Amino acid sequence: AEARAALEQARLLVPDYAPANQALVALHERAGRIDAAAGILEREAVAADPDVRSAALERLARLFRDHGRAVDAVRVEQRLLALAPDDVRLAWRVDVGLDEIGDHAARIDHLAALARRDPDPARRGIALAIAARLAESQGDRTRAIELHRATLAVWPADRAARAAIIDLLRVEGRWEDLVSERRAEAADLADGATAIRALRAAAW
Repeated sequence: AEARAALEQARLLVPDYAPANQALVALHERAGRIDAAAGILEREAVAADPDVRSAALERLARLFRDHGRAVDAVRVEQRLLALAPDDVRLAWRVDVGLDEIGDHAARIDHLAALARRDPDPARRGIALAIAARLAESQGDRTRAIELHRATLAVWPADRAARAAIIDLLRVEGRWEDLVSERRAEAADLADGATAIRALRAAAW
């Protein structure tokens, strides 16, 4: 209690004194006062210095995760990513978190944005393929088609994406688009017999 009182007094005298803030966060955490610790970190997270904000959010996310508050941790990591939108490693960490908490709608949007930022074609394709399958599972066939097509733009030889588009177009009754897709499939196929089958399916 005396240590806590001394630290609180130090913070009153110098509100931005980082060592006192960090010590008080640790003291609250050891005592199980997680919301009190989080409150101190939240105040640091609005500091003018971006490095201070980032450090506070990192610590806050870790605090929540260490104490089983996964949803709160992921929301903080999303705020952290907003400060550094081109941090691909952090973006994939956020994706893992969204998967963990089952926020599929947010994950679809996040993966689509991640695919626009990640410089690696393999990871871009993975992000888009996952997002497309999630959109299918959510019943958003229009979005799923869009994302499967984006996957094909990264991985032109991905027959699974092409097959998914064809199936979804058929379910949606988009016959003209289906014919166009079958023709595109035929144009991409090196195997003549397989290409002919695709064209016959387009004619059907």
